[in-house]
Amino acid sequence: MRETDDDVWKRRGFSVLWDAKALGALSPETSSIRSLRWLFRIKGDWPDDLPYSDGQALVITGLEGCLDRLSPDDAATWLEDKLRPLLLGFQSHYDDAALVLWLPTGERRVDEVAVDDTCSWRAAPPFQKETLPLPRAMFGGAYRDVGKIMSRNADAPQQVKPSWVGLHLQRIA
Repeated sequence: MRETDDDVWKRRGFSVLWDAKALGALSPETSSIRSLRWLFRIKGDWPDDLPYSDGQALVITGLEGCLDRLSPDDAATWLEDKLRPLLLGFQSHYDDAALVLWLPTGERRVDEVAVDDTCSWRAAPPFQKETLPLPRAMFGGAYRDVGKIMSRNADAPQQVKPSWVGLHLQRIA
């Protein structure tokens, strides 16, 4: 899986983010974070102004709760049938904008799968022994273009290796 340490994810495409400092880099203001329910409610009636990254990004929370309430198979179906069309609608409305999906426990629950160069989401109880192919379910055939968002800790510039803070896809094909 490719790695990126630039900040294009703040302005374009789709990101799944789990690092609070990276989220704070969009804006220290969190009052404009919207729920997934809100996103489905406004579907097709997209706002003219986006609240983050100088008007180029929207941050959504609630995906983790949805994934945790479904079996991995049902979650994959829901991501493919319900969320992906919503993402495609966002993409076709905004030429250059970012949709950031906040997954607070992603650092502990997203694992790299070296066999197919992608990653998976570890399900919550009672399905904790199962995984969900998150990028494949969300992005369909474009999942191979998903990259790892890497970030160096500004408080520890001597840090040799950047940390993995999220996933990014520039565009769904």
